[in-house]
Amino acid sequence: MGPAARTNGILALVTCYLVGASARSLTVKRDVPMVGSEDKPPEPPVFSEVFYATYNFSMPHLYLTQPDGLNYEVSVWYDGPNQRRRVESYGGEDTCVTVGGVDYTLIPRIDRLHCDVWGSPGREIFSPLPDMWAWEYGGLVEVKGRQAYIWLRSFNEHGKLSQYTFYVTPDNEPLRLVMIGTNYISGSHADEYIYDFTHFEPSLPTGKEARKLFEVPNLCIAASSGAEGAGAAQTDSATSAADVGRPHPRAMQMGAALPQIQAYDHSHAYAAFSRATGRLHDGHAEYDARMRRFREVAAMVQAHNANPASSSRLRVNAWADWHREEWTATMLPNKRLAPALLPEQATGEAGKDVLLSELGGSYTPKGRFRATMTKDQLPTAVDWRGTGADPGIKDQAMCGSCYAFAATGAMDGAWFVATGQRRSFSEQQIVDCAEDFGPNGCFGGYYQPVFNYVAESGGIAEEHSYSYRGEVGFCRVANHSLVGRFDGYLAVESRDDVALMEAVYKYGPVAVSVDADPETFSFYSEGVLDEPACSSKMRDLDHTVTLYGYGTTPEGKDYWLVRNSWSRYWGADGYLRIARGKRDCGIATDAAVPRVAKEAEVPGARERAMAAAARWD
Repeated sequence: MGPAARTNGILALVTCYLVGASARSLTVKRDVPMVGSEDKPPEPPVFSEVFYATYNFSMPHLYLTQPDGLNYEVSVWYDGPNQRRRVESYGGEDTCVTVGGVDYTLIPRIDRLHCDVWGSPGREIFSPLPDMWAWEYGGLVEVKGRQAYIWLRSFNEHGKLSQYTFYVTPDNEPLRLVMIGTNYISGSHADEYIYDFTHFEPSLPTGKEARKLFEVPNLCIAASSGAEGAGAAQTDSATSAADVGRPHPRAMQMGAALPQIQAYDHSHAYAAFSRATGRLHDGHAEYDARMRRFREVAAMVQAHNANPASSSRLRVNAWADWHREEWTATMLPNKRLAPALLPEQATGEAGKDVLLSELGGSYTPKGRFRATMTKDQLPTAVDWRGTGADPGIKDQAMCGSCYAFAATGAMDGAWFVATGQRRSFSEQQIVDCAEDFGPNGCFGGYYQPVFNYVAESGGIAEEHSYSYRGEVGFCRVANHSLVGRFDGYLAVESRDDVALMEAVYKYGPVAVSVDADPETFSFYSEGVLDEPACSSKMRDLDHTVTLYGYGTTPEGKDYWLVRNSWSRYWGADGYLRIARGKRDCGIATDAAVPRVAKEAEVPGARERAMAAAARWD
């Protein structure tokens, strides 16, 4: 359910590693003119094992939908010899202290702090800065008025080029790290990432100040001891010995906003993959286990692509060495939420398939949308890409907030269709403020209660006003103008393809749930996914996306056009085509159409929008 993360050392590094974004350009080379060179290349830098650093982490891709991108400062205190670390972001609103192999992470929830505890004594805490031995020297330049060596790495893995540039002063002070491709730090999906260092000091405070830095937060002491405090802490402190080598799902989701880059060079395919994704392994046993998993995935991808009956193609990506339980726990948090939401009879194989839209309470729709047109009366194809309903592919980064992106994707479209106005609504408002209605911040949720939250809270802000930050924050809805006005949603008649085709034609992009558990989904690259292992049962739908249209291939294969929220580098430029009919992986099971408030509708807007998206052959 969300893109994210990395293996052991970094993965287990925590929820304190948060991703953010804003950058001046996609690369920095054009900003740093050459001022000199050396005849003899310098030795690669070796960073201090004790330091304090601050930097801005940025993802330029988010400039497409919000003017300031996704940008925030991160502060890091690292004490390698004593295995201690402290990470703060957003001015300390999010804080993680790591002591004795255990991560203590403070996470905002609407107007309170919660604590997440994870780890075990003996778990090694690696340096946040990279081991540079395998990087190549690229010259001497000027960065921010200072001379810096250029250090380069690049990989062309499975047809995807990833490039990494690190600017470091001659006295080993990091200045800027630029990544274009797979995130070498978190191991997550490909994108553009920039780490802009603003301060670096190879020492730490001493005495009382040092002890205070690495003290376990009081709220976390209550969490780890099982006591209940005002913060209603959440904890996973009972880590079994078998789990020590497994990253916590929350740590994997949040990723690692620390430029830690290490890899094993054990040769052949997995060594290349390991280098390309910056994998850090906790010893040879873990390396061998992940290599076996990688080989399984590579063989599966190769066999699928070699099958002439396959209507889709797969590609090895950064998740290729994740164990299945890691994928499920991290990327599909709704798989854990569904059993708690659905009645017992809905989760048993012999039970009735209860829909979320039938649960009542905050999941209650305003009504049901049923087909009023026949299939022959509908357009041959509908495609909302490139219209005013389409703000562009978005990226949920390291937060399990797919439900928020599915919801805003539908609201962006419904607003354009009803008013003729192009809007991109705020996912962050949903992540920060909708928890009392059912969603779970960065750890999963569904779109149905989101639409009711927006209706009852008076509306939704635009993304450029309440910008996405890739992690949970305190609810700040009172500080923003709520321009998008909705009065709930319509539940599309379940398992009725014609009703869903009519809904996406008349109302714009539709929020849908999908069974993303089959590996053909996670490694999808192009074509029409037709997966026999897919389920259409509500209890099995563990991911949420936005339905952008439908069509038929020249070979006559009917499909749904789906927009994901894992950046434009996943799938077919961020999109997925999935078979229409019985093997749609649940697309037509519990779709939802947000309903624009009547007073906001503009006469004639709907007809003009429908004409822009429809194709009649």
